[in-house]
Amino acid sequence: MMKIYLSNEHGILQEKTEITNGCWVNLVSPTEQEISDLANKLQIPLEFLRDPLDEEERSRIEKEDDNVLIIVNIP
Repeated sequence: MMKIYLSNEHGILQEKTEITNGCWVNLVSPTEQEISDLANKLQIPLEFLRDPLDEEERSRIEKEDDNVLIIVNIP
């Protein structure tokens, strides 16, 4: 499931239907199709969307071209 959020001019978070610059894309239990579609649309590496789904993934920062992946494990 994918939801898209963007803050308005008053700083209030609102749900949107389209991905725009500066928005937050929240994926919960994404399907392979959702992952692939989002990676293609945003032109980011597939691993940047797949790696955080691994429960044993460690906190790290990775840069590839103009993309930065930040994974933070929080108890």
